[in-house]
Amino acid sequence: MFLEQQFSQLQMNGFNNVSDYCRELEVLAHQLFDVGAPVSKHRLVLRLLLGLNDDYEHVAASIVKSDPLPPFNEACSRFVFEEIRKPNKQAIYDLSGYAGHHNIQGYATNRDNIKIKTSRSQNRMNGE
Repeated sequence: MFLEQQFSQLQMNGFNNVSDYCRELEVLAHQLFDVGAPVSKHRLVLRLLLGLNDDYEHVAASIVKSDPLPPFNEACSRFVFEEIRKPNKQAIYDLSGYAGHHNIQGYATNRDNIKIKTSRSQNRMNGE
């Protein structure tokens, strides 16, 4: 009964990252199986979704719309990717905000390796 309560009330807020939260859900599911109270794969994914904080709302919404729900490991991977992507996305926004404010120009290479005009603030940051 105690394991069931732990599983049903587990929230991501008590963990440092999504990986730790997923790992704990999986450990509790295995413990429940060991005592004769197996957790279905569907319920495991739903518990994952219900325990997440608002930072992952849009990823959770896309998973809920999946039919059928993805396997637990795939769902966890999507959230881990989102967790990794967020700081990088913020750093790009911070840099673009800085460049836009200073209205200075230079050159950089885009994703197709074509030289494009950029702000000088990026050149200053690169020592040019």
